Amino acid sequence: MVADGRPSFRRSVVALLAARGFEVVGEAEDGPGAIALVSEVDPQVVLLDARLPDLDGFEVASQLLARHADLVVVLVSGHDRSSQVRPALADGVNAAAGFVNANESALATVQQVEARNRALLGAIPDTILRYGRDGTYLDARPDAYSAQLFPPEQFIGRNVREVLPDELARTIIAGIERALESGSMQVLEYEVVVRGEAHWREARI
Repeated sequence: MVADGRPSFRRSVVALLAARGFEVVGEAEDGPGAIALVSEVDPQVVLLDARLPDLDGFEVASQLLARHADLVVVLVSGHDRSSQVRPALADGVNAAAGFVNANESALATVQQVEARNRALLGAIPDTILRYGRDGTYLDARPDAYSAQLFPPEQFIGRNVREVLPDELARTIIAGIERALESGSMQVLEYEVVVRGEAHWREARI
């Protein structure tokens, strides 16, 4: 996600990220908009202008990190003096997310985060599914067996209500809602019939 008060700069950053294979899930032009949009689109990384027009970028970063512990915030600025704004707050943000003073450095940081996340996911043998808040399949990394039975291209972009039996779809949606409300992992056990045989599965959301 990109948050910057300069439309032309946002367009350039979004184009650059897209060209390098990143998905930009949203754009914000001010601090309150950035805070609201993060809650809505749940990004992994936020590129945040240190000098937003209405609310100091450090303050926005501080609020975001307080509400979203796993979020990575990359502060971007073309002004060296921005690093002098609110030193105590800057130190806190630096410790949590890292301060980046140049756009290319910011992009490199995003790439490092992406590489780290992919390495972590690659070490997990189980199927990993990414859902939207409404139950839409956003991404999938299936194990070899699941990939043969349910190729991701058959369900990515569709809602669980379109793909799964009604009862299982309701269970998944309820699990997503509980996870978002509580902020804690939800463990679901369910039965699925594959080629006429019943299998019990466990899912963690």
